[in-house]
Amino acid sequence: MNNHNDALNRFMRYESAINRRFQDGIPTEFNSELKLLFSENTDGYSFYRNKLYYELKRIKNEHHLIDDFHKLISTTKKLYPEKFKYLFNKISNDELLDEYDVSRFNMIEICDELKTLEKITQQSCFLYQSIYEINTLYIVLGSISELRKNGNINFTLDNLRDRAGHLKKGTTIDYIASRISDLPHLFNSFTKTFHSKLRNTIGHNSYVRKDQEICSRDGQTKVSRNEFIEALYNFQEMDNALINALSSEGLLDSCSELAKCGLLAIAFAGRHNKKVLVVFQLWCFYDLRKDQPWLKEVTFKLSSEDVETTLGASLNQKGKNSKTLRCWFKELNEQDPLKVEIITIPVTPVYQSGDEVLTLDAGKFKELESQKTKSVGYQIERAL
Repeated sequence: MNNHNDALNRFMRYESAINRRFQDGIPTEFNSELKLLFSENTDGYSFYRNKLYYELKRIKNEHHLIDDFHKLISTTKKLYPEKFKYLFNKISNDELLDEYDVSRFNMIEICDELKTLEKITQQSCFLYQSIYEINTLYIVLGSISELRKNGNINFTLDNLRDRAGHLKKGTTIDYIASRISDLPHLFNSFTKTFHSKLRNTIGHNSYVRKDQEICSRDGQTKVSRNEFIEALYNFQEMDNALINALSSEGLLDSCSELAKCGLLAIAFAGRHNKKVLVVFQLWCFYDLRKDQPWLKEVTFKLSSEDVETTLGASLNQKGKNSKTLRCWFKELNEQDPLKVEIITIPVTPVYQSGDEVLTLDAGKFKELESQKTKSVGYQIERAL
């Protein structure tokens, strides 16, 4: 298994632990920068999880489904900005997502009890039945796609319910499929998940199970094990992409604040006969605001034992003082007593063998070529 697959598996193990509400603790191997971000800024933590997952899928050329979800949202938002804002607030604030969280947790527990997918079991059929009954995906896709197509807000999908108020699943699936046909990867995953043969057998509890296929009671419909596994896989991929898209959209208004997150480390360095401060920042935060409006000053607090560096309001790093550092500060003050040059270098986690590795306290990273240089004011405070 290559380093990239290792990275993706490590990430998915961490996400699974979150979905299990850390009942079994934190995985022994995970991206340790996540822990740093969680303690610093929970929105930054969510933003980075979204970007990291997308990047890992992009490297494997498996990002197109996420792109389609984002395209569905962005085109709807562009066509009907005020209506979309109202609808998105309904989706975000309704108990719908709370129900989804409970349903997903139940599915995870069912998955934990599955002993094999080498054959079709009643437990795996029950898993598909549980997927089929979750309304959240229907309501989110149905309401957004209807707004995009016809400009109508139909959050409750009343026209797709029976007299008892329950969604008519087959009708709803056809309704959604007809509105997302121009998004090929989403359409493909959606129709494979809610395969007509599957939904008319397992979905209606009208089937005879065999190890390698499922048959309808009358024998007219057969679903192979491969089709069945493909449906489960595509649902999981849609589930991940939906969460990624909704979470990313919900964080858009926070971008100016998020731009100062993800600062992992600093280095006291020299470049072109000048003393400079080098800052390593996670690439996705760096890309938000390359003009760095948040970076206005830096404060160094010196004692005989330690050096504490505060960069804006975002990074507070403490390390041991040394003769080398004392010389660095002396030369900085001689070159310019008012300003210090800060070089910000974006970094990504190491995904692939052959990457040149930068080892920081938060883990192993790769420097990207893009960087930003900015001169800011500094203060030196000396502890008594």
